[in-house]
Amino acid sequence: VADSGPAEQGAPYLSGANGAANSNSFSQHMLWFSFFQIVQSGRLIVATMCGHLFCSGCLPVALETVGVCPTCRMELTPDLYFPIYI
Repeated sequence: VADSGPAEQGAPYLSGANGAANSNSFSQHMLWFSFFQIVQSGRLIVATMCGHLFCSGCLPVALETVGVCPTCRMELTPDLYFPIYI
């Protein structure tokens, strides 16, 4: 499901005060792009089984680090989210 192409290289990455990534920084990073920017960058919008929408480049990074939905903290694995084609 993850679509990690060259478009992600230009995306800003936010980290915690000590430089370490934290779950809040992933939420901020995912909110950085508007829907239009996500689509224009060639990424997909993905929906989780808990009903939240994310950028296809951002959610896999968050799940590798924290393993939960950045919005509601439900445990998620790659088989629990899917792309939305609009």
